[in-house]
Amino acid sequence: MRPRDFASGDGSLAAADPCFEGSVHSGWFCAYSGEVYQGDALRWYACGKRSMPWGGYGSWINDQTPGTRATSYNGSGGVPYVTDAPYSYSRSYYWTPVWNIRNC
Repeated sequence: MRPRDFASGDGSLAAADPCFEGSVHSGWFCAYSGEVYQGDALRWYACGKRSMPWGGYGSWINDQTPGTRATSYNGSGGVPYVTDAPYSYSRSYYWTPVWNIRNC
């Protein structure tokens, strides 16, 4: 459970989520275990390749610096998806084939 920002109108956004701070290109890539930015969140600022712990449908926001894309990798190292450059997002994304993400 995490605090919600009820000032946003419906309480659906987490309080202090860097991907929703209002400044475009905040430098963050955020992944969520649930659709429409709900559930557990992974928030990455520093460049790196990290494990994706979830399966099923979730969501993501790429609010990194201009031109920076996040790359998804499957179990055999293939690339099933590369995000668009910032500001980009997916309200519903299928995490099951994603084993790792490199956010830069």
